[in-house]
Amino acid sequence: MHSGEWPRSSNTGRLATLTLQNAGIRFQGSRDYPLKTDDLLERPGSLLTLFPGCGAKPLTPEFIATLPRPFTLIVPDGNWGQTKSMMRRLPMMRQTTPVELPGPRLSLDRPRRNIFADRMSTFEAIAQAIGCLEDPAAEDQLLDFFTVFVQRFLLMRGRGS
Repeated sequence: MHSGEWPRSSNTGRLATLTLQNAGIRFQGSRDYPLKTDDLLERPGSLLTLFPGCGAKPLTPEFIATLPRPFTLIVPDGNWGQTKSMMRRLPMMRQTTPVELPGPRLSLDRPRRNIFADRMSTFEAIAQAIGCLEDPAAEDQLLDFFTVFVQRFLLMRGRGS
């Protein structure tokens, strides 16, 4: 997570770590918390980075079947410029397999406005990736939770009904 993203109340990456059992946050761009990634590179199985950029493989059942298990999924969290910078500047990212999602499956409200229809929040992306990699029912549960979270978030901000 880009360190500038942490204090934002609309940060859904932090929400994912509160919701998912094996999720964690590592900060990028903070002098107080230097990024440590050596332990990630030592993990068995497939090290995947969820980022829709050049060379990213679509998370299809056929592609997933070719990957050794278990999966470690890295999800850069920040605005689009921050995440592009992380992908470019962090040497560890070049040692992962970049993967991408087909796009938002649902038309959901989000904590932040997005001018691009093909982009989604970090939480949505993680939920969809879990649906592809592990279990579609888990994705449905996460998105149901997220829908309630966003409704309440928008209500607190005076934008909900």
